Amino acid sequence: MARPRRFSGDVNALVGILLLAVVLVLANYVSARHYRRFDWTRARVYALSDRTIQVLRGLRSELRVTVVEIPDAAVTAGDVYGAVREVLDRFQSQSRMVKVEYLDPIRDPERAKILLAKYRITNFDVQTGVVVFDNGTQNKYVTQDEIVEYEVGQGGRGRKMKAFKGEAAFLAALMTISEKPRTICFVKGHLEGDIESFERTGYSTLSDELRRDAFKTKGVEDLARAGVPADCDALVVGGPQRAWLRPEVDALEAWLARGGRAVLLLGPVFDWGAKAFKRTGLEDLVERRGVKLGQNIVIDPKRMAPMGRLIWKSDRYADHPITARMTGAPTSWPLAREVRAPGAPGLIAKELVSTTEQGWGESNLGSFDSDEEPRFDAATDAKGPVPVAAAVEDRAGGARLVVFGSSAFVSNAILDLESDFNRDLLVNSVSWAVGREQAIGGVAPKATEHIKLSITGSQLWTIGLIAVLLMPLGAALLGASVWWLRRS
Repeated sequence: MARPRRFSGDVNALVGILLLAVVLVLANYVSARHYRRFDWTRARVYALSDRTIQVLRGLRSELRVTVVEIPDAAVTAGDVYGAVREVLDRFQSQSRMVKVEYLDPIRDPERAKILLAKYRITNFDVQTGVVVFDNGTQNKYVTQDEIVEYEVGQGGRGRKMKAFKGEAAFLAALMTISEKPRTICFVKGHLEGDIESFERTGYSTLSDELRRDAFKTKGVEDLARAGVPADCDALVVGGPQRAWLRPEVDALEAWLARGGRAVLLLGPVFDWGAKAFKRTGLEDLVERRGVKLGQNIVIDPKRMAPMGRLIWKSDRYADHPITARMTGAPTSWPLAREVRAPGAPGLIAKELVSTTEQGWGESNLGSFDSDEEPRFDAATDAKGPVPVAAAVEDRAGGARLVVFGSSAFVSNAILDLESDFNRDLLVNSVSWAVGREQAIGGVAPKATEHIKLSITGSQLWTIGLIAVLLMPLGAALLGASVWWLRRS
């Protein structure tokens, strides 16, 4: 009789174990398909904003995200790629349309080569890693500089992640490729920078950067006869060396009056031996729009770049949508003139970039035609900080205008060699001009936590004693006590 009961007990135990296993499998299956993610960081670094969730849930077509990640680069980048993976996992949890792939170009060079050619990714960006967004019709890639903000240690030694901007950068990329492509027209015919030219003064690199941000670019000319083409969403005038004719200026003026958008790069054109710059024909137009161009060369000895005395750097930006996300991001300014924004009735004007207090606008143009070292003259020179860029908006008519006092700051010579953020400033300006502010970023960076545990030598010895000796000894004594009680 004892054997059947024991057998029945064994069967019940086995059935119970099997049922428990089935329950665990079902629970694991359900939790894998229906789960919630939590962010326990103090700054909520990984929690998605309501705006991002709304955009993701509104996706109606597949979004392919490719993370080009080199293991060595990931190590040097600290926790960047861990944060990228976490945010993209949260993207996927909000929409089944998001498909994420991680590519190591060292292990899969053939696929990497195809991607590099398809998306026009530079070798430099590959070395630090990029994230590519592709919805089948448009694409955009995000670099590590756009994802993270670093803080350099004392003496320039080492760096750590100060703020994570991944969600903002990814949302901007997603919204950029989700919109209808905007066409940016570059004016030709006055020896402006050519978007097809690979020369140092050309704009081919700038054109590539704009196309990378889902813009179309093309050249236009003969505005006097045909006017601004209907498909132009914004007009770029890149450093005219020859004066515009009156009918051409009138065509541009009429287009702005109808709500047109323009970005003017009006660097100084030297007339050696004269006391003023050559006129481009656009000076009166921008002044009627609330912007005044100076007859001087802006320099800043405190922030001189190593390339020459006429190139300096700035990280002083106004509170404006164009520059709102550029805190701590330096830009280089070669051969720049003063650009003031006194404003005009019905227009909102804002100066965007300026020198430090030690900078000034040198009005003695003859000093640049010799080895004479420029010196500040309070009687004739503009005292710093001196602005070199301005933005104007006509909210009633819809027109937007951005004016830069340098046409060389986005030339091939600067964009191909400099690691500064000139590209970002110009692309932001074009994005604002066409009304695509969301491409500049609408989600604030998340400050990362760096928690450091500081303990003394005696405290470390105490922790080791408890963990290595007392805790195992306590467990052994408890087990021995239980054994002794059962035996007795």
